[in-house]
Amino acid sequence: MKIYLVGGAIRDELLGIIPEERDWVVVGSTPEEMISLGYKPIGKDFPVFLHPETSEEYALARTERKVSLGYHGFEFFSDPSVTLEEDLMRRDITINAIAKSDKGKIIDPFNGRSDIKTRILKHVSPAFIEDPVRVLRVARFAARFYSYDFKVHDELHKIMIDVVKNKEIGALSPDRVWKEFSLALMEDSTDEFFNVLKKCGADSILFPGARKSQAYSINSDNHASLDVRYVCFANMFKEQSSLYSNMNVPAYLREMSELVEENFLKFQKFSGNPEQILEALESLDAMRRPERLDIYLKAASYLCQNIKNYEVSNLIDGGADFNAALHVLLRESHDAIERIDTKEFTQGNESGESIKLAKRKVFLKAIDTVISQNK
Repeated sequence: MKIYLVGGAIRDELLGIIPEERDWVVVGSTPEEMISLGYKPIGKDFPVFLHPETSEEYALARTERKVSLGYHGFEFFSDPSVTLEEDLMRRDITINAIAKSDKGKIIDPFNGRSDIKTRILKHVSPAFIEDPVRVLRVARFAARFYSYDFKVHDELHKIMIDVVKNKEIGALSPDRVWKEFSLALMEDSTDEFFNVLKKCGADSILFPGARKSQAYSINSDNHASLDVRYVCFANMFKEQSSLYSNMNVPAYLREMSELVEENFLKFQKFSGNPEQILEALESLDAMRRPERLDIYLKAASYLCQNIKNYEVSNLIDGGADFNAALHVLLRESHDAIERIDTKEFTQGNESGESIKLAKRKVFLKAIDTVISQNK
């Protein structure tokens, strides 16, 4: 039994990047032996185990055979006789097919280190064509390492075109497309993800009918959550429905993208009226779900700062930039309700309707106060 650190952790170390996670391959073992050593089995399609102390994933070395269309169209074979090189051969690109022994020896049968030096994304073997999700992964790695000047190798580009032509891309499940798409939104250069897909013809299949109204990039803020990045991206498309046709986008993200678009346009004509601000808060359901307000503020601020089609000015008398205005008028107004006594408005009448009206008056008073203080 031998254990090797594999894949992204080795790649990142060679690039001078601190690895975020580590994956391991176990050669010469069996599920029974792993369980006897305290590892917890979690793999459904092939033997994968969690380390009893670190909870890192340890997979038994395996090979695979294509049996049908799509990402799940494989049969896996795991046995103590499967070698490390055979396991590495089934991986997508060479920079992900590097391993390290427990003594620190690098095992690199497909010259991944050389491709890291020359900044090339190259397939490990002709078997790349068998798994359509690899097309999305290559596009995602191109986006992740765009600032490192990585480029897709010409031969790999031709294979990606063949994957599109043989209709494998269309066989991907919506869940898998969403997984890769959502990960791509968190990379440094999201637009490169789509550029690579466009060059091989995959974008029209994965995102039918989508038309760019602006640049794809969700640039800048590496700390922005997926929620914010997705909502920003959705609002860069004239036809949002095209984003959803081949992806199981979470319902709350769909709703937020629509709410941001709807309320953003309202704020373009905003005059500083408390009723108008309260209407926006209510449309976001921000009183009950304040996390929506945070997503909205960050997404709307990004759109205003980066998308030329969205121009907002003079939101408050005297003028204020969009981001500051939203934070003042929405968040501070929402927080202000905590400082006002609703009994001032209920006058002893505790019926449900009176309390509802009282809370509305509280919000209007808080908003009016904020507007007055920021003129």
